[in-house]
Amino acid sequence: MSAADLARLHFAATTGIHWLFVILTMGLVPIVAIMHTWATFTRDLAKAAVRSA
Repeated sequence: MSAADLARLHFAATTGIHWLFVILTMGLVPIVAIMHTWATFTRDLAKAAVRSA
């Protein structure tokens, strides 16, 4: 295997991982936002006050 082949393989692996990582993180953004919003609106403020005291 030549140096050019190794460089191409490295570039392909780096590009593929980056491509998958971006898709994964962009897909998780709405899920995390929905879960944070849901947790904020459904928590019981009286229980939260007792826990923090």
